[in-house]
Order: sequence, then C-alpha cells, then structure tokens
Amino acid sequence: MTHRVMFSPWAHADLHGLFDYLSERFGVTNAERYVGGIEDACLSLSTMPNRGTARPDLRPGLRTMGFRHRANLAFHVNHDAASTLRILNGGRTAAFGVTAANN
Repeated sequence: MTHRVMFSPWAHADLHGLFDYLSERFGVTNAERYVGGIEDACLSLSTMPNRGTARPDLRPGLRTMGFRHRANLAFHVNHDAASTLRILNGGRTAAFGVTAANN
C-alpha cells in the first residue's frame, strides 16, 4: 500500500529556513542538494512509512528518523498518509523555536 506524503506548514518553513541557512554558508548548489535529499527522504515514506523510531511519549503516532547524522525528521503516520511535521537540523534546533506545544 502506498501512503500519501504531506508536509506541514512548519516542515515547509523548516526546509526554507534550512535552505537559506545552508546557501549562505555553503552555496546554493550544496543547499539544493542537501534540502533535496531531505525532501526525497520524506517522500520515501510513501512506501515505508513505519520506519524510524516511534515516539508515543511525545505524541501518539509520532515517529522520528535521522538524515545524514545532522537532521531529524518528525512525522506522523496514519492508515493512508505520512505527514512530515518538522525537520530539525543539528545546531539550528533552537532557531526553530521547538517546544512540546508545537511538536
């Protein structure tokens, strides 16, 4: 069964912020490559949505998985969809304003 993959508004903002951050430091090409890889990892949840680590302690149905040892993808899976909620990258987590209320 193939799941729909969706991105929350926070996930979109995380990707745009990460792109801006990376492009200033490492150039547009590298930022596109890295952010594109994250997008591909999220889209791959369509065929394998239950990978990663279940985190019911934070929110029912929440799962997380790492990306290239620097980013963490937080997503929710239900019967037909995988929704990427947040994309948190290494030392930038504080810049995202992560709190229990918006996870």
